[in-house]
Amino acid sequence: MGSITSLKCVLTQEHLDAICAKYFVPEEVHPQLPSSDATMHERPAGKVGMYTRFFDYANYRIPFSTFFVSVLTHFRIPFSQLSVFGSAKVSHFEILCRVCNIDPSVGLFRIGMITFSG
Repeated sequence: MGSITSLKCVLTQEHLDAICAKYFVPEEVHPQLPSSDATMHERPAGKVGMYTRFFDYANYRIPFSTFFVSVLTHFRIPFSQLSVFGSAKVSHFEILCRVCNIDPSVGLFRIGMITFSG
């Protein structure tokens, strides 16, 4: 298995366009296909690498919700180190809160993680 420093991009422009259309990625974020020899670790200044699986499996949406960004900021997680499972936990927690008419917060998320992981 590879890592962010060794895995190369296999996405085609056609696939990127399809993902952007399917998940309503706004043109304002300037989605750009990396070169075929680029790794997730090698991002040009001002660019954020994103795994396409996040959209399918973790309910990833752009723009990110304020809650999602707050959790990443609190735990000091850069986008390049975000896992699909971690992203899914945050996203699903937010969805469940909103279904229950609860405003999601980092404090509530932390309590939930302690409660459900122990």
